[in-house]
Amino acid sequence: MKKGWMELMGSLVGTFAIAWMMMVGTGCSTLPGSGDGAAVPEVSGEVSHAIHGEQLAASMQELKRLSSLSSIAQMYSASELDLDLRETAEAAMQIQETARLIPDALGDIEISEEDRGRFLELVDTLEGKSGELAEFAKAGDLDGAKATAQALNQTCAECHGLYRVD
Repeated sequence: MKKGWMELMGSLVGTFAIAWMMMVGTGCSTLPGSGDGAAVPEVSGEVSHAIHGEQLAASMQELKRLSSLSSIAQMYSASELDLDLRETAEAAMQIQETARLIPDALGDIEISEEDRGRFLELVDTLEGKSGELAEFAKAGDLDGAKATAQALNQTCAECHGLYRVD
C-alpha cells in the first residue's frame, strides 16, 4: 500500500519546484519556515498507507504541470516594464481550480482522520493562496504576487515535510 502514497507524494514534489528554484535565483536561499528552526506540525500515525485513485493522481499531475509554466517564472525573470501578469493570473486560477478537485479525489482513501484533516487544511491553503496570487497578478501587484507565491511554496514544503515519502 505504500506505493500509491509514494506515487502521490512524488507527483507533488515538482508542484512548486520551479518557483522555488526561481526564488533561490533571486536571492532567497531557503523558504521561510524550512530549516530556520520553525516548528513543523506533529501528525500522528503512518501516512504512507494510502493508495490514491486515478482522479487524485491526475489532479497532482496537473498541479505539477501548472507550476512549471513560464508565466509563473516570468515574475522572477522579466523586468517590471516587460512583465505581463495576465498569464500568471491564469495559471494561478488553474492551480486554484485543480486544488478544488483534490478533496473529492481523496475520496475514501484509507488514511487516519487526523492525517486527512491536516492534508485537507493544506489543500485549502493551496486553494486560497493560489486565488490570492491570481488577484495580485490581475491587479499588476508584483510584490504581492511574489510574496503570495512564496506562501504557496511554503504550503507545499510543509505538506511534503508531513506526507511525502522518499
